[in-house]
Amino acid sequence: ARLPFPATVIASTDDPYASLARTGWLAQAWGAALVVTGACGHLNANAGLGDWPAGLACLQALACGELGGAASGSRGRSEAEWDAGQAARQDAIRRARQDTGDRS
Repeated sequence: ARLPFPATVIASTDDPYASLARTGWLAQAWGAALVVTGACGHLNANAGLGDWPAGLACLQALACGELGGAASGSRGRSEAEWDAGQAARQDAIRRARQDTGDRS
C-alpha cells in the first residue's frame, strides 16, 4: 500500500538482504522515491560509510520536499517530468559524493 507520507528508499546494488529488484518493487508499491547508491552492502552502521554525504543529501532532499515519491508532490507531474527530476536528484547526489570523496 502507498505510504501516506513522503518516503525515500535508498538501495545498495549488493545488499545481501534484499535484491535491487525487490527493493525497487517495494519503493514503487509504497509510492517512494528510489535512490540507488551502488555497491555499499547492507546500509547500516556496520557498512563503514561514516558521515556519508550522499545519505545526508538524500535526507536533505526529502526534508525539502525534493525527494520522496508521490506523497511529496509528484502528483500532477507527468511520468517524464518525474523521471527527469529523479535523474537530476541522482546527479546531485553523485556530485556530492565526488566533491567529498565519498566512495559509497
